[in-house]
Amino acid sequence: MRNKVQIAPVNSNNFLRWYPNVTATIDNSTFSVGVHNGYTYKWRTFNDMLPVLVGDTLTFYTNFDSTTFLDSKFIKVVESDTCGSYTVINDATQYSLTVTSWGTNNAKIVLTIPDTNLTNNKDFRLAIVDGVDAISYVSNNFNVRQRTAKNINNTHLISFYSKSNVYNYDWAIFDELVDDFYTIRVGSSKVGVSYGSEKDIYREATTGKPRVTRSINSKEYQFEIYYNTEELHDAISTVSNFRYFAVNGNQYIVSEFEVSFERNFNLFKGILTMKDVAFDKRINICSV
Repeated sequence: MRNKVQIAPVNSNNFLRWYPNVTATIDNSTFSVGVHNGYTYKWRTFNDMLPVLVGDTLTFYTNFDSTTFLDSKFIKVVESDTCGSYTVINDATQYSLTVTSWGTNNAKIVLTIPDTNLTNNKDFRLAIVDGVDAISYVSNNFNVRQRTAKNINNTHLISFYSKSNVYNYDWAIFDELVDDFYTIRVGSSKVGVSYGSEKDIYREATTGKPRVTRSINSKEYQFEIYYNTEELHDAISTVSNFRYFAVNGNQYIVSEFEVSFERNFNLFKGILTMKDVAFDKRINICSV
């Protein structure tokens, strides 16, 4: 069986991570060091996956630090069998994939799940292939789900971009009027909302009555990222500090990111504190 150990990715700080297509060994794995019921965390297995709904169009940007990963190679969709062997899928009724060169070392990948894909809870990955579909690297796992109320309410689309190169993303060439934002779906929920205000108050010298000369109305969410790997939370932490960060198309400013660790499963859950950019308004008033 493949994936008894989680191989370390060749890139980091990205929702789309790439792993060498080799047999895993303890030396190239990445897990917290520790023991649970006599077994090291390194040997605990789980499905490191991101949801994608039928009808979704997702856009990824790779962040490789070298041209060797993509030179003279292709990116394709693959599915695996129960023994972990991968098969390239070229069926456009199931997955639509376009790949274009991006910056110096990287690629822009647009993935659409057509309405003709009738599967539910089906896993797939992207793969970097050379020659006749010889697979050199595979991505982390994606999970196709139908567009039901349950799946919509328990996942969100996160979109973002930056304006300067960071973590090997070639963002300096990005044009927000032309290029598609990096868009990924994650398992998540809004778990809290609060409203705040900032007011400048003074008292009239003649009457002693209080007056409000400036008021700023604000709205803040607690946004939960479901249990997943440390690498996924690395990506959340990275992109939540970019110039533009949106959830389901609404722009937010992330003021805080807290992560908790579940020892039994070697997984992490994150809580983002997000300010709603569109809701926050300055109200100029002078009330009695």
